[in-house]
Amino acid sequence: MCLAIPAKVVGVGDDCVEVDYGGELKKANSKLVKVKKGDYVLVQFGFVTDILDKEVAEKSLKAWSELNEKI
Repeated sequence: MCLAIPAKVVGVGDDCVEVDYGGELKKANSKLVKVKKGDYVLVQFGFVTDILDKEVAEKSLKAWSELNEKI
């Protein structure tokens, strides 16, 4: 099983986007899903697989942050 953590799109290219995982920037292929800067997305195996509702993504990120604090 693979866990997908929400990321925020901070840059958009032709078939590639730059996403922010809480300060860690990564590139992902966006051929499967049309995204725009500011979207929250799930990335699996280097591909954007889904666009998330902003409120849902922020709740998920808060939960991940709280979990990280406990570890």
